[in-house]
Amino acid sequence: VSAGPGSFTGIRIGIATAYGLGDALNVPVRPLSLLAAIALASGESGQVLAALPVGRDNICVQRFIAEGELATARSAP
Repeated sequence: VSAGPGSFTGIRIGIATAYGLGDALNVPVRPLSLLAAIALASGESGQVLAALPVGRDNICVQRFIAEGELATARSAP
């Protein structure tokens, strides 16, 4: 489930829904930063810069080191 960045209400509703479904279906639910997901989806290895528009001419950017299925944050968003 996406843990952000994004609108507070949207993230809160998404996380609550995912945890409810996970509990009902007996499957694990883990939060993942949307920026980390973007870094992993790039298919690149090594240093990756992920960016996401967050409304009214603003962009959220974060640096990651991507290795296989793991993206390790190297800066704050």
